[in-house]
Order: sequence, then C-alpha cells, then structure tokens
Amino acid sequence: MSSTEDFRVITFNDILRTGGIDPDVAQVKLLRHIETRNRIDVHDVWRNQRELFESWQARQRDDFFNGVDYVASFVVSRPGDTVFVGLYAVGGWTKVVAGTPDPITGMPADSRTAQHQLTHVPAFDTYADRLVVRWFRAGKAPGWWQWAHRNPKPVLEIATQQEAPFPGWLAFQHPVDMLDTLPGG
Repeated sequence: MSSTEDFRVITFNDILRTGGIDPDVAQVKLLRHIETRNRIDVHDVWRNQRELFESWQARQRDDFFNGVDYVASFVVSRPGDTVFVGLYAVGGWTKVVAGTPDPITGMPADSRTAQHQLTHVPAFDTYADRLVVRWFRAGKAPGWWQWAHRNPKPVLEIATQQEAPFPGWLAFQHPVDMLDTLPGG
C-alpha cells in the first residue's frame, strides 16, 4: 500500500456483516440512549441492572419497531462517547395499560405504549461496552434513532469503557471541570 492510498474506515455496519447480519437486507434500527429527563444515567443502568434497562428500552410506541428485524443499542457514557451495548432481534409486542409507570423514569404510559419483545443476540457481546462509534456527522444532531443502512457509523475505538480503579487519594488526579461526572457527583 502506497502512502497516497486512502485507508478504509471500519463502520458499525461492517461489524454487523461480520456477525452475519447485512444491514442492506435486514432492517436494523440504531438507538442512542442518553441520560433521562430525571437525570438517570442509562449507561449505569445498563451496567448494573441489565433487565431493567432492557425492559425500559423495549417500551415504545406500538408502531416503533414495525418492519424492524434488529435493534442495535448504544448508550452515552459519562465522557460523552456513544458506546454499543447490545443487539436485539425484534419480535411481537403487547399493549401496556395506560397510566402504568415507566420502569426507569416513572412516566405514565399513554394509550399507544407497548412492551416489545426484544431478544438479546449474544453473538455481538464481545463488542458490548467496548465499541465506540461517531453518532453525529458534521456537528448535526441526527436524533436518537436511525436506520443502519442509511447511517454507517464509523467505529472510533474498540476498548473497555470501564472506569479505571481508584488509584488512592495521593495519586488521584481529575480536571476540576469534570468533577460533576464522577460517581456520586
């Protein structure tokens, strides 16, 4: 390869294809979850209460997953990275009784709320909490969901998103403007 040749960026769609899912054939909906309105850190919920996260994620409008084969879930980490947390196959859904509180936010369900059957696909677990993508293009906010075939997300890194162990008070260093991002902050 000469120094003038361009290199190819790996995208999340490449990862899907490697796992046997072609986003040009299967309808893959990408979801990007962030902190909720009542300031619940969704990444922490995913890490510590996976069933609660999955139940919350599966609760959408009754038509939200129409025609969708798979859901690729991403969460925003404390540093602001968009981190892949799992792939789910989409099944049927059941109606949620209006007024039933949301499992995380407590917001009451409306008449269009449904609990969708999202089945975890373990073949992609090696990337969970490790694969970071660029969600935004050219500074534009594209929304919290997108279609994979129209939005090949560049992979920025594949590394652990786990926080480093606390080094002890004498070795602790952290920028002052980031203190509110620390646990308990």
